Amino acid sequence: MEMQYELVLMLLLFLLPAAFAKRKKTVGICWGLAFAGFLFLHRALLAFLVSGLYLGFLAGVICFIWQPSLAAFTRPVRFLKKEVPDFLGFSGEGADGQPRRRLLFLAAVILPALLIQLCRINIAYDYDSLRYGLRSPYVLLGGKGLSGFFENPGLVNTVYTYSKGFELLTLPLSFSESYSYVLCVNVWFLVGILWLCGRMARLLTGISGSETLCGFFAALMPGITNMAVTAKADLSTLFFQLLFLYLVLRYLKAEGKAQKDCVGGGLGALLVTYALKPTAMLFSSAMGLGVLFYLLFLRKKAGKSRFPLGITARGLGVLGAAALFTAVCWLRTLLITGLPVTSVFSGIFSALGLRLRYPFSVQSVPQNGAELSFVDSLETFFSRLLRFLFCPAGEEMAHVWMAWGGFLFLLLLFLCCGLLGRLLGKLWEEARKNSILRREALREDQLTEDNLRCGRCLSLEFGIVGALSLVSLWFLYQIDGNYYMLLYALTAVLGTAALLILEVKLPGKDTVYLLLAGVMLYVTAFTGWAGAVGFTPFPEKAELSMLLPVDHREQAAQRCRQEGSYRLFEDLGTLEAGQANHVIAFMEEPECYDLPCVVESYTDIAGSGGNVYLVKKLNIFKEFLDWSGTDYICGDRIWLRKEGNERAAELLEDLIEDGTLRELVYSGPQPENAAQGDAPEGTNLSEGGRFFYGKIDRERVKEPWEVPLSPEKQTEAERELQNYVEE
Repeated sequence: MEMQYELVLMLLLFLLPAAFAKRKKTVGICWGLAFAGFLFLHRALLAFLVSGLYLGFLAGVICFIWQPSLAAFTRPVRFLKKEVPDFLGFSGEGADGQPRRRLLFLAAVILPALLIQLCRINIAYDYDSLRYGLRSPYVLLGGKGLSGFFENPGLVNTVYTYSKGFELLTLPLSFSESYSYVLCVNVWFLVGILWLCGRMARLLTGISGSETLCGFFAALMPGITNMAVTAKADLSTLFFQLLFLYLVLRYLKAEGKAQKDCVGGGLGALLVTYALKPTAMLFSSAMGLGVLFYLLFLRKKAGKSRFPLGITARGLGVLGAAALFTAVCWLRTLLITGLPVTSVFSGIFSALGLRLRYPFSVQSVPQNGAELSFVDSLETFFSRLLRFLFCPAGEEMAHVWMAWGGFLFLLLLFLCCGLLGRLLGKLWEEARKNSILRREALREDQLTEDNLRCGRCLSLEFGIVGALSLVSLWFLYQIDGNYYMLLYALTAVLGTAALLILEVKLPGKDTVYLLLAGVMLYVTAFTGWAGAVGFTPFPEKAELSMLLPVDHREQAAQRCRQEGSYRLFEDLGTLEAGQANHVIAFMEEPECYDLPCVVESYTDIAGSGGNVYLVKKLNIFKEFLDWSGTDYICGDRIWLRKEGNERAAELLEDLIEDGTLRELVYSGPQPENAAQGDAPEGTNLSEGGRFFYGKIDRERVKEPWEVPLSPEKQTEAERELQNYVEE
């Protein structure tokens, strides 16, 4: 309820200056103070600034590769100083110096859309983020520092062998006690995505102000903005895919050397996507082939000199840097698994002759209704399509609702169809050698031949991405909203272009925009990859410590103290190898990932993305424990008693009886009390036994269970098993 009131307050604080301030400088000051004030109150200001400075430094490195000079590191700042006023509608004043009101109203909605994500960034970290994206020191480095980057951390699930481009980019921000620094990186990528969408709309239409309108539409799509509060690579991948398309459009409008510069930058952007997300193998490749086909068609039509495919030296430098980054990420996966890319594409590389190493398994696409008849599959497909477009209801749409395009996506999709019809009509006229009809656009701009080329190219890409999206609705067992982020972004760009080029007359346009803003901001705030979590609570009193982000490590420790598992949290991160300890947790997810060591859950191993064969028999599991270098196993007796975990409980007892798991230490309340919620803070850790951990015998784990134990070890194993059962 408090979040709803705060949303209204946000809108008022941004809309009122846009409506009544007479000078753009006044508007800018009011907006800046309001934006910084909300970040301060929700403890996100420092994380936002630090992550922005870090990404600015990386951008400066790219600028230095592009044009070596010390001034290259200040170029990102100069770029922001130039582009932000244009994007927010501050450019173009009336004769009396007053800002243009309609654009300011649109920008006044974009800023709260960003604040929604930032104000909940301290409490909205999700399961996937905790699983791998926020644990780079363990997942990426194995707790060994930079020396562990190319080493196998002993983790078998596919998510730990993905191309780790995002984790590598954010690694310097991963050593803080707070997750917020890493999470804020995706908010900055979101800012870049909104800017790219706007710039592409401007290139398509040539109409001043189109970038602000497109940014407004893109910011109101939860399917894009809600992915900002994750440590997943979706937004960074989308950013570089859109950067590739933006440079393609720039190429179509440029001449001479500027065109060749775009070639190097565009190819570099496309190449980076392969280091960020496995699905780039499909989407980025299809996009690249679509652009290549279109450029070859244009070269044949207009002559090779008009559309050169050469590359400049500085473009080659950027492309080389992108290739090196991707090669490093692929090399890590190759050294660990035997394949450069895992996930569902492992079968492709296996077919090419590469061999997947033990203990990883070939992953296939989980197909939806493979046993259904064609008619039933068709019915399921249309049912999914209708729910995806109009109302993502039902269990299988739960992950779509987290990142849905919303009603705005449907409206813009309808406008896109109108624009595509117009472009196809012009192609038909051109094929019949009729003159291309021209029209007067806003501010006396014209829909030129360059605009048409850009529109056709982006329409082709939209068709390719749309086709792949429809295929996913047909085949995939589970569909997630983040699969369609590229479709949402292209729809925002083409929908904006359609609205302006087709001169669509909306009755009460300002009222329509205001209603859209209210509805979609509400949907955005009450959905998310981590659910509807509200905003980071205000402290009891304002103090300077609010500049610091939330200490998530201390929060995890406090939770462990309350439930009685703090001894696991403390010991497993300090005993022997410390943070490099490899631990398998027979516990709930994602809570087990709070342990400060290299931890993998039992579900990781036996569930989706893992290799269920590894837990079929005791000797097979022991072989895996030896390969992974597992030091400890920890568990939660409540979790082991739950339905569906019978095999895990049986396997754990077998390990104790076999003598492989020994020296068990118990902590927390008795399971019977814990099941009733009786886990008070300050529970005596020397009594009870809900939580436990034990050490792996490095000698016994190498022997099959058929090899008998020595009398001394047999007695010890029997005593450990009896204590475990009695506890």
